[in-house]
Amino acid sequence: MSTAGLFSSSDTGVLERKDELLSSEIQAKTTLERIDEVYEIPRCLEFIKEHACGKVALQFPDYMLADSVQVAKRLQSQANAKIFLLADTSYGSYDVDEVAAKHVQADLVVHYGKSSLTTSASIKTLFVFGQREIDKEKLCLTFEKTYPHVNDKILLIIQLAWSYATEYIQKTLQPKYSNLKVAQVEIPRQPEPGKLDLGLCTNTCSECQACQTRQGVVGDSTTDKTTSDSIDIKRPSDIQFYRTGCYEIPLDKDTSVEAYNLFYVGNIESETFRNFILLHPKVKGHVFDPVTLNCSSISMPVNKMLMKRYYIVEQVKDARTVGILVGTMGMAGYSSILDHLKKILSQSGKKAYTFVVGKLNPQKLANFPEIDVFVLVACPEESLIDSTEYYKPICTPYEVELACNANREWAAVAPLDFRELLPGGRHFVEFKPSCGEGDMSLITGKTRAFDQTSASSTDVEVKNTETSLSIFHPFAAARFYSERSWKGLEQKLGETPVMKAKEGRSGLPISYSISTGSASR
Repeated sequence: MSTAGLFSSSDTGVLERKDELLSSEIQAKTTLERIDEVYEIPRCLEFIKEHACGKVALQFPDYMLADSVQVAKRLQSQANAKIFLLADTSYGSYDVDEVAAKHVQADLVVHYGKSSLTTSASIKTLFVFGQREIDKEKLCLTFEKTYPHVNDKILLIIQLAWSYATEYIQKTLQPKYSNLKVAQVEIPRQPEPGKLDLGLCTNTCSECQACQTRQGVVGDSTTDKTTSDSIDIKRPSDIQFYRTGCYEIPLDKDTSVEAYNLFYVGNIESETFRNFILLHPKVKGHVFDPVTLNCSSISMPVNKMLMKRYYIVEQVKDARTVGILVGTMGMAGYSSILDHLKKILSQSGKKAYTFVVGKLNPQKLANFPEIDVFVLVACPEESLIDSTEYYKPICTPYEVELACNANREWAAVAPLDFRELLPGGRHFVEFKPSCGEGDMSLITGKTRAFDQTSASSTDVEVKNTETSLSIFHPFAAARFYSERSWKGLEQKLGETPVMKAKEGRSGLPISYSISTGSASR
């Protein structure tokens, strides 16, 4: 039996491999009686009718695929539209797959399951989380047992799959707990027709009246104009509205999230919970798992995780060549952050190349050993990649800024939404190159000596470590890759002579089996 190489999968492993799903995601096939309720069929039909959608694409995560056919049939039988099921997502379950939807020229994407709730750049999107079963009475009893003191400051956050129960839980608990704050899911507004590509607002713009209103900083009694139907919502002056991820949290004035005990309803291994803890490392509290009904205290090794991220920042500082990975084409503003990264990397004396590889795996990225470090541009929920198994580290746009921007300082808050790093965003900082003479690497112990002139010239690169000059053509990268022995699949129409078909190689590239027999067509 052949063994797998460092960057390839084994023969049997590919056949036996199963999708790694969190315990909160594993679910049995939904009964026909509950399809309409779980997948909110009436709301989907109403939205399709209201927006006169002729072609509708349905995007399901892996753990909901068992119900996809029944949902499609139910919508097709009642909607005056063509229903399409999208196949394997281009980048991940959280990301709206605009690329696949455009293949059928869809007017609407219905995104099911877990989501980062980021606005789409060019297509209408309807988010349906799926109403997972939850024992609401058990949850409330556990909450009261965990917090016997009714005057405690408590923050309640419910994962999207169970967010439909928020109203019931809030009405049950808030009369008893006067200092209980319940996070509300913030559904992004659908952009106006003809303005679908202008979704750069991160709800934190200092100049944006709507964003200031959302944060509760305009006047004593504010009016919210950000909802799609423009309904005025009066907000009390003693409350500030704080947004994190896809949640909006009403907090007391002049208080922070860390002042509250967190009661999180969901899976402790979920990306949503992990990101929240990284953004608020000092928060303490408990996690209630609706599947196992277990309640446990928060014990994530946040400091260890932050140390790993800081080590990656040092690797970015040492890097000479950076690969920018496009991890989304459905999130508004992705092209702006690509331009932003290219600009700051160039001004920092680093070479930057853009890669569109779809879903990431170590085997794909191992094809580019020349790259020192990769930076992933993706939705917030999929930005943090554990690159332990990868040949080269994978960082976030924020970590690139930490490495290259002298005005950017390491802080406890690590923004994962790349739009917040752009001009107008909450965490935007003017760029100033940080690499210079005498800058020492904390990894190698050697002095970094990058030639800043290479940022404005692609002809000459000074290799200080060898005191020699290397001449580069402006298209040197393209020439380098064109000289590789492996170039992918090429048609070569008219160049291949006609001949009888032969049985070729089979198996994986690392262990092909070659047949000597032949078969005629």
